Amino acid sequence: MLSYGLKWSVTSRQLLMTDLAPKKGSRASQLGVAVSIGIDVARRHIFLCCDQTNPKCCEKDRGLVSWDYLKRRLKELGLSERGGVLRSKVNCLRVREGGPVAVVYPEGTWYRGCDPPVLEEIIQGHLIGGQHVSQHLVLRQRLLPAEEESKTSRFAE
Repeated sequence: MLSYGLKWSVTSRQLLMTDLAPKKGSRASQLGVAVSIGIDVARRHIFLCCDQTNPKCCEKDRGLVSWDYLKRRLKELGLSERGGVLRSKVNCLRVREGGPVAVVYPEGTWYRGCDPPVLEEIIQGHLIGGQHVSQHLVLRQRLLPAEEESKTSRFAE
């Protein structure tokens, strides 16, 4: 539970909060935003390549249609905000073909052709069901924590 030193008063059977919120940009304010969007309860995070400055993997409008679909469906299904799934729109994931491209963490699963029908399969199969959607898979590469990476280096020495 977060405490900002808020002052409460009862008026007309309602609780009203006075304007004692933390200063915008402060750590306390950022923590409040982070909690409100569900960072503290996130189980997965999907990044979608769209709204590119210089589109390469797909047309900009096509990527934005996918982004709007993803936001809407996660909200409809109660997965966004505090529902356990974070979403981020990124400028470019650098695959640069077969887009829109998406990646889901913590599994590190990369997907291609993420138009709305494919995103729906990813939402249902991966984000909800926990299974990779193999027919749209580019590759899987889970990121290792630093302590594990030093034990099992992915690079030749």
